[in-house]
Amino acid sequence: MRRINYSLLLLALLLSTACSQQPTAIKPATATDSVSIGTNAAALPKVAKSLPGSEQQQFTQAKQLMQQQDFDNAAELLQNIVASQADFAGVWYNLAVCQWQLNQAGEAESSLQQALVADAKSASLNQSAGLNLSASLNQNGSLNKSASLNLLGILAREQGQFGQAEQYWLQAVQANDTAAAHKNLGILYELYLGQLNQAQRHYQRYFELSQDPQAKMWLTLIDRQLAAQGSSDAEESL
Repeated sequence: MRRINYSLLLLALLLSTACSQQPTAIKPATATDSVSIGTNAAALPKVAKSLPGSEQQQFTQAKQLMQQQDFDNAAELLQNIVASQADFAGVWYNLAVCQWQLNQAGEAESSLQQALVADAKSASLNQSAGLNLSASLNQNGSLNKSASLNLLGILAREQGQFGQAEQYWLQAVQANDTAAAHKNLGILYELYLGQLNQAQRHYQRYFELSQDPQAKMWLTLIDRQLAAQGSSDAEESL
């Protein structure tokens, strides 16, 4: 079972209305090779609409079970919810997190695709209805989409699909400029694709958004590698 910091999980993600093999690093790690899944749930805007009463109680219970790392029972509750309330993207996302933790990669990917469908449906319905949503609610939608794309990138990277992971994470930062996807892109570019300039750019943005002191160390090491690479290139040209 994966060990991650559950204060960073998007357990309170917007409820919108409408193990596979680990890849091998191509060189020793500068940053720790650990994915980042999300942002602090306390910082998320308030949801626009809640689930119906009984389902809301199940969702609250599922979040508590996830914090206790009881993913089997949490997944069962979340599956009960989506069986009758399929248009709530946040429920699909949290179900995907449980499935990912249980090494059910295929099921997690399917749930994330359902989350993206629900999110797009909600946005389309709101637009068709001519709703003038506040910036806060619009941010909720983009956070929802970004979180789902971020986890899809993690699933792809764990299966060695580095190009697909890159595309998912680039889409994630386009949907919402969150620290998690920038960190994951930095790790991907540095450890798996060997693109140090790109890694530097995303580590820098990750630091700006998170103020994680470790990122400063990663940036220093990247600078040294780039300088050494430049010196080597200069010697070869002589």
